[in-house]
Amino acid sequence: MIVAVAAGAGLSSWDADREAARALTEFGAEQATLARALGAVVTASAEVDPRQVLSAVEAVPRPTDTVVLVRREAAGSFLGPGGQALAAPPVAAAFARGDAVTRLGRPEAAALGLPPRTAWAGLARVDAGAAGRWEIAVVASAQRLRDRDRAASRRLVGSIAGAAVLVLV
Repeated sequence: MIVAVAAGAGLSSWDADREAARALTEFGAEQATLARALGAVVTASAEVDPRQVLSAVEAVPRPTDTVVLVRREAAGSFLGPGGQALAAPPVAAAFARGDAVTRLGRPEAAALGLPPRTAWAGLARVDAGAAGRWEIAVVASAQRLRDRDRAASRRLVGSIAGAAVLVLV
């Protein structure tokens, strides 16, 4: 019986970990979708006045714990909230590799003003005609997602422990 409970716990834990990884991948894809959508805002505003790109992007509602970075392609730094220049080396490296999504560690997320937790950046490039090519990164903290996964894991362990105690009794 102990082996059966342990096997059930192992399989359930493996499945929960697999589901958490899938949820994080989908979370990153959502950021990439938002970055592509913001690309239309960048294109429209850059064609009118390239200096207005950041204010146009900041006017678009987005989830909390999300930072949008924009820059002209090959510029040194990104423009972040309030026009603040940010280096964001992991994001720049992801653009250089041609990635659509990249994961940021705790220190990189904190450097962007997000909670010091894992974050995902969705990336998009747009051509704004005469205003040049622009790069947009939507960086979002995965804190709430990870907290939900951990709570689900605790519930799973509690359920299995409860079932084991009932069988033992």
